[in-house]
Amino acid sequence: MNNCVGAGNLKFFILFLIYTWMVSLYTLTLLGYNYFLCATESCAFNIVLTQLTRVMTCMSVVFFLFTSSMLMNVIYGIMTGIGTIDRMKKKSHSSSRTYLEWVQSGSGCSLSTLSSRTPGS
Repeated sequence: MNNCVGAGNLKFFILFLIYTWMVSLYTLTLLGYNYFLCATESCAFNIVLTQLTRVMTCMSVVFFLFTSSMLMNVIYGIMTGIGTIDRMKKKSHSSSRTYLEWVQSGSGCSLSTLSSRTPGS
């Protein structure tokens, strides 16, 4: 992942992960409410809707867990300055600068500027 997302696109990749994580959480909340807490007659599901709800809940859990792990991996890489491949090979980071310092010095981007603004505006 660290080799596929460049320093200029890191901000947008993190925003994508955060938005996807929030939508997954929202979907799980809606499905959980409708499936577990809706007890009126208007909420009665037939067999097809029950199976569809179960499938969608399983898919939402998978997307939520995958997005959470990706987000934690990216944040860990930013905080420590060690990429995924270097961490897997157990290489020590030879530079004293972290990845976050390198990104800030090269592109003027920091974690506080994570907004939906386009570059140059």
